[in-house]
Amino acid sequence: MINKERIPEDRNKTKFKGFTLVEVLITVAITAIIMGVIATLFYSGATTYSSGSRKAFVQNDTRLGMEMLQNEVRYAIKLNIRPSGFDPKSDAPETDLSYISYEEIENDIGKIVIYRNTGDGFDTMTLPGEYSGDSFFRMASNDTENGKIILELHLKGLYEGSESSLTTSINLLNMSASGTGINHEEDTPLDKSRVIEYLK
Repeated sequence: MINKERIPEDRNKTKFKGFTLVEVLITVAITAIIMGVIATLFYSGATTYSSGSRKAFVQNDTRLGMEMLQNEVRYAIKLNIRPSGFDPKSDAPETDLSYISYEEIENDIGKIVIYRNTGDGFDTMTLPGEYSGDSFFRMASNDTENGKIILELHLKGLYEGSESSLTTSINLLNMSASGTGINHEEDTPLDKSRVIEYLK
């Protein structure tokens, strides 16, 4: 007769137990919620960064454009506000005058061009960026007696849906000192315009 000894069961042995369907579904749901929150935060952060970058870009272009305009006209000895329809390329008289002109590209979006008179024609320089048709130049004051001949420049820069407005006033010191004042077109005295005619 064969003696069969009973092998004692190891009570400390861990029994493997599988996941239930409910546990799997709960885990998947929690994971999906966490991933959704992470994706939303990432998208929101990327959108905010992109919007901020566009805003910074258009602000930088508008500020640089304004500095260029100020440098052009600050020491002018003669300045004339021309009607907005004036075209320096075809309407300018044969003199030593230079021009700053807003030129529309399409749908109230344009560029601002400086036409520097060289004696043999114009050297052109375009301000960085694009500008809204709301950009304008005007005389804020033409008080020659008190030495306050002030030109106001207003730029509204545009870039991919972002915009930046900047306004500055320039006291035209050379003209104030000489008391020459501003020459105006008869139909646009102290009015908003998109064209400046000047002599430095």
